[in-house]
Amino acid sequence: MWGAGAVVCSAALIVTLISHVSRGATTSSNPTGQSVRHARETSPSTTSAFTKGKSTSSQTLTVMAIGGSSAQGYDAPKLDGYLTRAMQTVSSKLNLHINFVNKAVSGGIPTMLAPQYDPLLYQVKPNVVLIAWGLLNDIARKTPQAMFERVIKDEVSMAVAYGADVWIVTPPVTPATYVGHDVKLEQVYTNLEVAGAREVHSSHVHVFDLLSAMKSYLKVHHLSYKPYASNNWHMNLAGHILAGQILANEILTKSKAIGLVA
Repeated sequence: MWGAGAVVCSAALIVTLISHVSRGATTSSNPTGQSVRHARETSPSTTSAFTKGKSTSSQTLTVMAIGGSSAQGYDAPKLDGYLTRAMQTVSSKLNLHINFVNKAVSGGIPTMLAPQYDPLLYQVKPNVVLIAWGLLNDIARKTPQAMFERVIKDEVSMAVAYGADVWIVTPPVTPATYVGHDVKLEQVYTNLEVAGAREVHSSHVHVFDLLSAMKSYLKVHHLSYKPYASNNWHMNLAGHILAGQILANEILTKSKAIGLVA
């Protein structure tokens, strides 16, 4: 678990850790010494998240999420937050069994996850890696923007090398990102996240811009953000429900393009 103050690293040390993981470093949780670079033989799929062109009703899709407290489900009963709810809706609508493994942790940021990322891929064996960083932690910690973009690129490229599809999900709306002092920086880091993912140049990488979609929904329906906020950084249950519905609709709209349906 990585809390807000669990790890304090210099920039040089973080870069060293990231480079070490990117080269396929072995850990005690990976007893065979197999890195994601060599995991294609045992990964769930080597062509896409699932078999395109075939019925998915009898298949199980393993989706592993990484992110911070909002992605973890902060302030939702039993942490059943917007990601869990989106996966439940997609599963129901497409008659597709989804094994959702949520590895998001409160206070987490990409650089802190870096040493554990390769072992997670090996242990969970996801068909899809859902990257859903909230970005406010990186803004607060002043993560260098170039480093942030590089780590996102590493996360995406390692997942693709493993054989998984990658879904980049931009953050949901919170007071800090809608009307607060972090609006501009949130958009800067969101753009960096998307740019880092697209630098991988893979057809297995898909972007779901929840931040823009949720802002648009509130504007079009003349809704205030206040009924959906728990505090400055987080949604309440109503916010998780709304964000989950919007994200599910975004995924369902692209379901054919991303191989969820034939």
